[in-house]
Amino acid sequence: MTGAPGEDPVRAHFRRDAEYWRSIYEDDADRAGAVYRERLERVLAGVDALGLTPPVHAVDVGAGAGLASVALAERGYDVLAVDSTRRMLELTEARAAVAGLVVRLAEADASSLPLDNASVDLVVAVGLLPWLVDPRPVLDEFRRVLRPRGGLVITADNRWRLTELADPSLSPLLAPVRRYVVHPLKRRRGWSAAPFEPRRHSRAALDRLLTDAGFTVLESSTVGYGPVSIMRRPLPAALAGAVERRAARHAAVPVLRSIGVHVVATATRGE
Repeated sequence: MTGAPGEDPVRAHFRRDAEYWRSIYEDDADRAGAVYRERLERVLAGVDALGLTPPVHAVDVGAGAGLASVALAERGYDVLAVDSTRRMLELTEARAAVAGLVVRLAEADASSLPLDNASVDLVVAVGLLPWLVDPRPVLDEFRRVLRPRGGLVITADNRWRLTELADPSLSPLLAPVRRYVVHPLKRRRGWSAAPFEPRRHSRAALDRLLTDAGFTVLESSTVGYGPVSIMRRPLPAALAGAVERRAARHAAVPVLRSIGVHVVATATRGE
C-alpha cells in the first residue's frame, strides 16, 4: 500500500482501490465477487432476523461502496453511512442516488462515531474488522451508540478457511514455518512485507470478542468456500466449482460451518 507521506496505510489502500470495491460485487466472472455477495446476503439475513420494528435508526460502519447502506435504506431504515475514506462515501452517495434513496454520510473513524450514546437501533460492520489493529475500542464504541437490546451484525475474515487450509503456501497451520523460515529467506533477497496485513479471526474468536465487549451472540457462522487453490494456483474451474458447491450444500455440518471465507455474527447489546 502506498499513499501520501504519513498517510495511514489502511486509508491509503481504500482511497487507492475504491473502484475495485465498487465493482467487485458486480463481477459475475470473479469468484471473490460471488463470495462477497454471499457475505452481504448473510449479513442482511442477520439484520432481518433481528425483527426490528420501524422507525429503525441504523449506522453502517466502514460503509465502503455503500451496498449494505442502500440495502438497509431499501428496508425503510434511517441510515448513516460512516467511512474514513471520502471516496468511499462518494460511491455510497452515488449508489443511493441511483436507487432513489437517501443515505446520510459521515467521514469518521470507527472508534469515534459522531453519534450520541444509545441513539441507534442497529450497527452493521461488513469487512471492517480485518483492518483494525485492535477491535476492542471499536466494539466498545458500537456498544456505546446502541440502545439496550440494539442489534449488531458484523463480519470477520476467517482464520480457518477451506480455501487455504488445503494450500501449504497459505495454510495457517504452516504459518510458523513461513514466519521463521520462509519470510527471513525472502527478506534476505530484498522482499519487504506489506505495511498492513488484514487481521483474521476464527468464528470462536469473534464470538469471544463480542461477548467480552458486552454483546450477546445470537448466531454466528461462516460463508463462502472459494476460490480453492494449491500452491497459490487456482484449481481447474470445474474441480474448484465442484468442491465449493459440495461444501456449500453441507454448510450445516459443524466443521464446514466454521471454515468459510468470512465469519458473520449477529448479536445484541446487553442492558
